[in-house]
Amino acid sequence: LFWNLHGNDNIDLIKELLIEHNIDVAAFAEHKGVNFEALREDESFPYKPCDPVNGPTKVRFLLRKGINSLGVFGQSRYVGFTIDSEYCKINIFAVHLQDCRNDALGAARRETVRRLVLDLRAQESEQGCSSSIVIGDFNVPPFADEMIWATLFNATFFKEVAMRMESKTVESSEYKFMYNPTLEYFSEANANCGSFYTSTGPDTYYWSCLDQAIVSPSLANSVVEYKYLRKAGDTPLIGGIAPIASISDHLPLFVRLDLEQIK
Repeated sequence: LFWNLHGNDNIDLIKELLIEHNIDVAAFAEHKGVNFEALREDESFPYKPCDPVNGPTKVRFLLRKGINSLGVFGQSRYVGFTIDSEYCKINIFAVHLQDCRNDALGAARRETVRRLVLDLRAQESEQGCSSSIVIGDFNVPPFADEMIWATLFNATFFKEVAMRMESKTVESSEYKFMYNPTLEYFSEANANCGSFYTSTGPDTYYWSCLDQAIVSPSLANSVVEYKYLRKAGDTPLIGGIAPIASISDHLPLFVRLDLEQIK
């Protein structure tokens, strides 16, 4: 699960979502409204915060108790670690990239992506694990330069391409592919239109998929569910046509992996 909380104290809704969707790993951005330390002290709460050792970041994790995290570290805008499941190790990174309104040309956002990818590859090498997922508020749509450039995330929409090629060579340098399943699950019929709504400006998309998850080719077949949640239990997260801002201006993203499908 990933959710940009818009600075609100949504702890009751978070608990509802974690239990309702049987979440193992949850990440949050704009989380200042949630007292994560109080959660740590609640022994009845079956989740624990997972924090980097080098200070506060713009994303926070909750892990189901019993899941061990390896090599936890963070930069200002992302946190990463590795978990060891019964099927394989998985590297998990959560990110909150710079908003286009504050970084219109995208220079800072691209630099953050460049550093994240370097840290992700270092984590894969250190942990001996090439199965990775990056989830979060990318603050750009799936087809933005930051997502598709080979020198950045190199995230293709086509599972077959990612699994067959695994990497792409540009000017004698090799860049590993990621697979972006967002467009595979994008559907008005299934009310899975995006995570963020705005009608402002003459060039708006209205619904945008700013919150995304991308995975390494080895996990491409493992993604079996990918949706923007419109309610938490009985509580609607959309009022009228847009997310309820007093809860959050973003919808949560739920991704389910079937680890038995890892190739």
